[in-house]
Amino acid sequence: MNVGVYFLRVFKYLLRMVILLSAVFALMLVTGTSEVSAEVFISNLFDTEKGSILLIALIAVALTYPKFGYVKRTIIIDFTSNRDGILQILNKSGYSLYAEEESKITLRATSPFKRVIMLGDDKMTLNKERNSIIIEGVRKDVAMAEYRLKTLSEKE
Repeated sequence: MNVGVYFLRVFKYLLRMVILLSAVFALMLVTGTSEVSAEVFISNLFDTEKGSILLIALIAVALTYPKFGYVKRTIIIDFTSNRDGILQILNKSGYSLYAEEESKITLRATSPFKRVIMLGDDKMTLNKERNSIIIEGVRKDVAMAEYRLKTLSEKE
């Protein structure tokens, strides 16, 4: 993974965590369970030691996320004879064909909601090898696709 893609993923994950933190605090404000106002919360976030530690922790997690959140897996399966079955399984997993080249297939999330949640980082790629395919993408989705595709390869 090149450096530009890595830091783009860092930024997107940091943005997701900031949105989540903001949503939790907004929910606390709306339900009246927050002990402080929004102004006090924001000043505590930037002016206190605990707030600084929280911000540093968010940045540290975001910096490490692309290393652990994205994976490559190899599955022993003949792509040419199982192409339709592979694409059908991945379609049921929520991914549809986006682009196809001679040795590489790119899939994207079918659901617009999932695309928004993933901030456009919803691509999964399949690199065709001699008697296997290499799946690359978000860990959770790659693991689900790997499990489903292994059941297809075991049926052969």
